[in-house]
Amino acid sequence: MEWSYVVLVHSDDDYGIQGAAEIESYGKQRGLCISEKISAQLNPSDSRSHYENISATLLSASATGIIYFGQVSACMCF
Repeated sequence: MEWSYVVLVHSDDDYGIQGAAEIESYGKQRGLCISEKISAQLNPSDSRSHYENISATLLSASATGIIYFGQVSACMCF
């Protein structure tokens, strides 16, 4: 997709954390700038607030793309 400036969102489990690390490593080798790295909790105590905060961060970011790496259960669904 030829993105050069992205936000990286990942689930807060081993799968998401390790996947995000791999994306960061891959990105460094190819000139991909990760403007922000956001951890999406799998079971936040206040899921609405948690995902609204993530959404607000994504909407205010000037990145050209968003990469999500993680579990489906950490998706931003209310």
